[in-house]
Amino acid sequence: MQIKMVLYSFLCVLLEKLCLKIIKSSYSNSIKECLNWFNRLLSAFITGIEFFVIGSVLNLARFLKWI
Repeated sequence: MQIKMVLYSFLCVLLEKLCLKIIKSSYSNSIKECLNWFNRLLSAFITGIEFFVIGSVLNLARFLKWI
């Protein structure tokens, strides 16, 4: 499970770096705005997934009486 989370985190960071590199390149303003919006949406989605995973792990730990 931890390997999947590490790979997922690495993939998300890689996608975010790629989006930022594309935004910094010499595309038109409309494409930059669209990619910037996509980057914000992706960041919000990743943050939501992180909170969901942390909450699920805490609930599982409470259920198994680890906490």
